Amino acid sequence: MDKRVFAGINLPLETKAKIEAALFEAEPLWKGIISPRILDRENWHITMGFFGKKSEAEIELIKEAIEETASAFPLPEIKLKRIVFGPTKAREARMIWLEVESKDLKNVKESFDRNLEKRGVILENKKFSPHITLARFEPIDFDHLPPLKKEVDLDFRAKSLDLMESVLSSKGSTYTLISEIDFGGVK
Repeated sequence: MDKRVFAGINLPLETKAKIEAALFEAEPLWKGIISPRILDRENWHITMGFFGKKSEAEIELIKEAIEETASAFPLPEIKLKRIVFGPTKAREARMIWLEVESKDLKNVKESFDRNLEKRGVILENKKFSPHITLARFEPIDFDHLPPLKKEVDLDFRAKSLDLMESVLSSKGSTYTLISEIDFGGVK
């Protein structure tokens, strides 16, 4: 049976707690303007590639690409910079994002894309704009929103590159870990 899958970097629990506190501090900036649905912090991650529905055979190829990629890199350093409305390059906002900066992550992503391409695996969206989706809301023009740039300034080292299943429901998506491959080649 096909599964809806993506590769991502999950966050350490202590980082999630700090993000949650920053999100709570930023809430007065949008209160009364939008009513965001804050995502379960267990679902917060950085997407490295979304694949859509894939067969078991295709999932095995993706796992191989993850293993090859993760084994080639030490733990990537990731900087979490600011909470903003997103997507940042769209006319309308529909999410609250935490912007991510990381040269290490960019290098991992480029290697991952090459390793997928070698195996004939196609990403649904190849453009990489690293962020963490914290909340979703009804689309609204950016002109109708207050400025939102809540500085967070957190950093962590990613432990693993994970393959996740995404199951859609009326309450939102639920993510389940399929495989976790540690950076540096440790499984």
